[in-house]
Amino acid sequence: MPEPPILFLVAAARRSVVSLVGPQLESLGLTLQEYAVLAAAAEQPGLGQSEVCRRSALDLAAASRAVSALMERRLLRTARSPRDRRKRVLHLTDAGRAEAQQILPRVETIFAEVEAGLPGAERSALAAALRVLALRADGLRSAQARSQRAPAGSS
Repeated sequence: MPEPPILFLVAAARRSVVSLVGPQLESLGLTLQEYAVLAAAAEQPGLGQSEVCRRSALDLAAASRAVSALMERRLLRTARSPRDRRKRVLHLTDAGRAEAQQILPRVETIFAEVEAGLPGAERSALAAALRVLALRADGLRSAQARSQRAPAGSS
């Protein structure tokens, strides 16, 4: 019997992990994307949104929606970067720190339990392969968008 496509396996793994962490996040009214931003801001205060995207594997649009939602709930605030006054950086509020202290250990324990099934070298290889697939898909999406915008007859 043939193996399912790798990307189907990735989707199945994501569904399984979301079903494990979902109830934890829902108990605090958080989405997975909001959790990712909250965790990044808790781990390293003062990150810019692009750094949060890199750390959490979120695209800019998803990160922006999550930041907005967390700011609306007063869990996150922005400030001017001390290094670059044009840039805004993210900081947890007191309420955000309290929420992070409550949820991060629970979710990180679930992540660690799931990832314990992979020895270190296999985990590193899988992470590298998934990054390659994500970059490849982004490149294909960009090329597709360019071709759809190109005037008829131009190539």
